[in-house]
Amino acid sequence: TFSCITALLTAASLALCPVLSPNKPLQQPEKQQLMQYRFAETINRYEDPTLLNYGFLDWGFYTAAGVAPHLKYYHLANMPLEELRNESFVACCDGAVNEYVRRGGAPDVIVGDCDSLSDEVRERFAGIIQKVEEQEYNDLSKTIKHLASLGKRKVAIVGATGKREDHTLGNISLLIEYMRWGMDVRMFTDHGVFIPCSGHSTFSCRPRQQVSVFSFGAKGFSAEGLVYPLHDFTNWWQGTLNECTAEKFAVDAEGEYLVFLNFLL
Repeated sequence: TFSCITALLTAASLALCPVLSPNKPLQQPEKQQLMQYRFAETINRYEDPTLLNYGFLDWGFYTAAGVAPHLKYYHLANMPLEELRNESFVACCDGAVNEYVRRGGAPDVIVGDCDSLSDEVRERFAGIIQKVEEQEYNDLSKTIKHLASLGKRKVAIVGATGKREDHTLGNISLLIEYMRWGMDVRMFTDHGVFIPCSGHSTFSCRPRQQVSVFSFGAKGFSAEGLVYPLHDFTNWWQGTLNECTAEKFAVDAEGEYLVFLNFLL
């Protein structure tokens, strides 16, 4: 008897599914009238089409069109990639130059204790190597000091959040030190940009762009243009995952702090 009741309920449920389904409106039109297939007809008129799904679930567009994005990642960078590639002066920190040269780059100067240079790089770029053997500063700081001695104050740092987490944290915290040296420095990562600040700072952004603020002993925090109000943090995580509400935001504090502006995804 129990088996029969179960079977009847299962059959009734299956029979009611088409009637009660929230997709019932999609069962009535002809297939070619659905927006997915109408879109597919349009996009497939072009040679080698691609499709980037932005801001909503797939809804069958990929399947109907039979195409997928050509890019694995998509973001709107605050600093265009071409600008990074075409910087007028490129300084490499010791062993990082090996990868830069392997990818086709040619640095203007190589700075560090030079214990990690490949033989090829050491021979090819012998004339631009600035060997600094003292160990009071790491290779990144040695490079920043060298740039300062050349009168170059505006610096974009890339590739500094690489293979070891302790090095990553150290390099990020050094941005505050470089600001004290009078450098206008930014650190670009795969996901955003770190900006050292003190006092009042204003930033360009986009609505809903993610922002984090890390205090380095600063007090009296306030902000405009962010979803969540700022306060005096006792730990780094407390200032993370804020969000822009307009096309600019401002932070005010007494002391030094670090802003991370996430690239738009």
